[in-house]
Amino acid sequence: MSLILKRMPKVGKKSLILGMVFILMTATITVWIGDNRPHQAKNPGKLDKTKAETLFTQNVLHQKTLTNLKKPAPLIQKPVVPTAHKNPVVVSRPQWIQEDELPLLARIIHAEAGGESLKGQVAVGAVLLNRIKSGSFPQSLKANIFRPGEFESVANGYIWSNPSASSYKAARLALRGWDPTYGALYFFNPAKTRSSWIWGRPIHTVIGQHNFAG
Repeated sequence: MSLILKRMPKVGKKSLILGMVFILMTATITVWIGDNRPHQAKNPGKLDKTKAETLFTQNVLHQKTLTNLKKPAPLIQKPVVPTAHKNPVVVSRPQWIQEDELPLLARIIHAEAGGESLKGQVAVGAVLLNRIKSGSFPQSLKANIFRPGEFESVANGYIWSNPSASSYKAARLALRGWDPTYGALYFFNPAKTRSSWIWGRPIHTVIGQHNFAG
């Protein structure tokens, strides 16, 4: 290179030096511009894959959100409350029970089950009403109570004792439809009854000291 410069005229030397300087400056500017451009990924395919995975994840999360929004709210089931027989709804009085027969029903309840619980007293009243509805017994309360040989309390006169407030309450509950005996037509005290016939009847339930049979 030095040999070429020695043999070249001065004007040519200056042109060559200026040309080389220009080339160096151009190269420097090109490199500088290239360094300041936004960097692109060396592997465009990998960038696209990453972007696709990101979009897929966002889409899945969006779908899950929509699914959760579309799910119906769970049904809240209220607990079933059993019918309270202590304060039943008043219903119409059956036509075959007269208003003046309420004290009579209370009397037989008091005479036959005065020492029993309220449920046991209602059960005795329900048996009398079941008999009237069955069609196999007399069609009046009085005829059933005073049927010969039917109730010991009638035979010994205890039925004429003054009924308690509990007996009246039990009579009203029985008239309103509470039947703890499930349709029984007979009741008896197993400790006092020796009748093989009554023991042969199917027993529906036992309440207190009484068996209630069909």
